[in-house]
Amino acid sequence: MDYFKKATRTMPAIIMDSSTKSALVKGISISDDWSSYQQILTEIKQNLQRRIYNDFNFQLKVFNTKSAKLLLEIFREIKKSKHPISIHWLYDQKDAEMREMGMDYSELLGMDFIVSPN
Repeated sequence: MDYFKKATRTMPAIIMDSSTKSALVKGISISDDWSSYQQILTEIKQNLQRRIYNDFNFQLKVFNTKSAKLLLEIFREIKKSKHPISIHWLYDQKDAEMREMGMDYSELLGMDFIVSPN
């Protein structure tokens, strides 16, 4: 495992694993502490430069405006990397709003997301 950040009440778990060539952002993301998000973005940028990840999985239950901005930055970094990476946006089957968010990001960025229930 290349990077692991345990989930808290306000921050999602982040798992980046070169042995599976995948990364996962999972949980609740409602922190107002921008420095925590900057640390995550820096770690993701550094790992993207290594070009070993084929899949980025996002499985969020809820996120706030700051998290939405962070997600946008992560997606832009993935797009900028020009490395073929699949983005999986996973949502609770009963959460139509979270499904829509994945589709909105995909459309906004002109990127193909795999949007599916988890």
